Amino acid sequence: MKQPKTDYYVQVQRHKTIKYAERQHYQDYIVIPSQLSETLRLQPGQVMKCVLNGNGNALTYTTTAEKVNHGKMKYEQWLEKIKPYRPTNALGKTYRQICVEAGIEMKSAPPEWVHKAKNEIALNNSIRDKKTHRILWSRVEQVKQTIQRKLPNYAEVTVRTS
Repeated sequence: MKQPKTDYYVQVQRHKTIKYAERQHYQDYIVIPSQLSETLRLQPGQVMKCVLNGNGNALTYTTTAEKVNHGKMKYEQWLEKIKPYRPTNALGKTYRQICVEAGIEMKSAPPEWVHKAKNEIALNNSIRDKKTHRILWSRVEQVKQTIQRKLPNYAEVTVRTS
């Protein structure tokens, strides 16, 4: 049986990620030779723990059993957390108020999630607070009621032409 090599060389590659405000951002990738990946039975996308050794000139990588979740919330979890805290009054609440009540750490919700929530739990975010100019979230039924109350009754208005 052929003995596996004991010395491998990995390569650090820099890839462009995004360009923001006229500044290009990069991300570094460590490329592991396929022979080493096969020997260690590594899978694409597998998360590995990296430890800086000694005086900072050596790294030790160890495989992990599962992908590490750094507190990233999925849409279903987010939706279940905000459902009980949807506004019950016609005034509505800001997203920040809902997050504080629900114990959510996210500064803002992804637009795709908000769009899906509009359809799934009748959420509306089209009203602005007159004092703070922040977007207020409310239920669709409540918004319809407040709009109907604000509109004048045009059936009673008579138009005179000369």
